[in-house]
Amino acid sequence: MKMGRRIILGATVGAVVIFIQAGLFFGFVFADFFASRLPAEFAGINRTAPNVPMLFVADLLYAGMLAFLFAVARVNTFRRGAGLGMERGTRCSRHVESPMRGPMLARAAVGC
Repeated sequence: MKMGRRIILGATVGAVVIFIQAGLFFGFVFADFFASRLPAEFAGINRTAPNVPMLFVADLLYAGMLAFLFAVARVNTFRRGAGLGMERGTRCSRHVESPMRGPMLARAAVGC
């Protein structure tokens, strides 16, 4: 049961940190900054307010996944944790980016 508590605690602390750093900082503090730098073709986008509870749930799921992977991989040093965290973060960000960048890269490769 000790491992389950550690995973829950790690997921909760990780979700709070991710939520504060990403959700609140970029979503609220710099929202006007990012909106003012949108390209001209996106000028008509009417952005609605973010669904804050769902953002926290998404952060909780992501942090829970990382906490579970760290527990399964028996990460017990900072170096091993940093390495696994960077590898998982890179894979997750590439997974999110692939549907957006894939068609663009395919058109560039074909020459369209």
